[in-house]
Amino acid sequence: MLHSQTSKPQWAYRQEDVRAFEATQLERWTDGALMKQAAAAVAAVAASRMQQLPQDSKILVLAGPGNNGKDALLAMNLLAQYGWDCQAIEGIHGSSLDRLHDGLPERGLVIDGWLGLGQRTPLSQELSAAVDQVNRWRVERSNRYCMSIDIPTGLNPDAGFVWPTAIVADDCVSLLLPLRGLFTGEARNFWHRLHYAPLMTPLIDVASDTQGHRLIADASIFSKDRLAYRPANAHKGLMGDVVLIGGAKGMDGALRLAAQACLAIGVGKCFVVPLNQEARTSAYPAQVMQLEAAQVRQLKATGRGQVLAIGCGLGKSELAKQYLADAIESPLDLVLDADALNLLADDQRLLQNLRESVPVKQSNLDHAKVPRRVVLTPHPLEAARLLRQSRDDIERDRFGAIDRLVQLTGCTVILKGAGSLVQSPQSQSFIIDRSAPALAQAGSGDMLCGLVAALLARHRLTSSQTLAAAAAFLHADAAARWAEIEGRSAGMPSSAFLSIVSNRFAAMA
Repeated sequence: MLHSQTSKPQWAYRQEDVRAFEATQLERWTDGALMKQAAAAVAAVAASRMQQLPQDSKILVLAGPGNNGKDALLAMNLLAQYGWDCQAIEGIHGSSLDRLHDGLPERGLVIDGWLGLGQRTPLSQELSAAVDQVNRWRVERSNRYCMSIDIPTGLNPDAGFVWPTAIVADDCVSLLLPLRGLFTGEARNFWHRLHYAPLMTPLIDVASDTQGHRLIADASIFSKDRLAYRPANAHKGLMGDVVLIGGAKGMDGALRLAAQACLAIGVGKCFVVPLNQEARTSAYPAQVMQLEAAQVRQLKATGRGQVLAIGCGLGKSELAKQYLADAIESPLDLVLDADALNLLADDQRLLQNLRESVPVKQSNLDHAKVPRRVVLTPHPLEAARLLRQSRDDIERDRFGAIDRLVQLTGCTVILKGAGSLVQSPQSQSFIIDRSAPALAQAGSGDMLCGLVAALLARHRLTSSQTLAAAAAFLHADAAARWAEIEGRSAGMPSSAFLSIVSNRFAAMA
């Protein structure tokens, strides 16, 4: 029996780069070897799925006019040789699609080879109707599955938005180079399992001018950074300080969650500056200390990690705005979250000051020639306010949105969501290869803010993009593991989240 290659992809690429790379491969392997290998990879995944189904299950191949259709038809020939009942519908118009109703099997597998990499425009009305028909077939009864080649028909290969409907694939076989549109935003709803079959690519190098987006699929990517390591002579002065500013009246819980996340990472000292002076100090963990406004203004950068994180429950009062202005003028590393971002969106002067503060002039630092690091953590609505767009605009092109946010602010940005993106100036995005619906509740962003701040404090010489990506991965991975443990994607208690994060972080030593 055929076996698919199972190595994980480390990079994701734009459609134009994959198409160019495909063209070079087809020229190199003129005898059709590349297409035969592609067909074998598709057949291997299909065979694995069919082995789980009743013996009378059948295979229907949907073959479009491009290379995906040819791959699907060649795969069908292989599957037929191994004894499965197969048929194909070729074409994406008119009479071909009219045959779909009668071709869908009572139980079995549909192989989507309609468009794949070749998707350049929205689906036609008749093809959209056919996609919806396949999706209805899939969910009407058990023992019905779909698999797609490269990317489900109807998903934009670059941005991952639905165009205007898309196949829901139980399996997706990514050939040659994986498309970046698979890994973020709406696309995460349209495939459940990715199989990577790189074919001939190990034999030659991708063109040097092809820049992929780094996929963060597991903690091993950060192994060389030893993020959780503590030297034998460690003391709190070596583990960094974080000052959290926020917690206006009625929102002080946000500040507590951020402080708890700092402690889960093991920061040396954690201070809070609650705007609500009536907040009970006893409500915070015992290790957390409280500062007054005057003390915050006196903070100066020293040789050890010191980080300001502002925004969790901050509100938009004049006092909140003044705290934000002071934080931007401070020489300390900075994390901006929640209402700090909303205040920036409302005040162009603050935004200009932020741009001018990154990196801080070296003459202002007497301890090290290390640029100031600033990280912004917007969710899509906060990003929309900063860019003066709609939330739908952000979600429709998350890669374009994070490019514009980085250019607007000059900072490292985490664009939160399914498949969060992390990007710094003059770099490509890191993609957090996790979908974590358990995070869809108030307080999740506050905990991410605390994780980012603590990692910045502990690692003064590590890049902000690496540390922001590590925090975003820990954040999403904890929620994904919670869903695996509990067998559901419901909201998770903060205590469970913090426990999983602490355990997972310890493994990064």
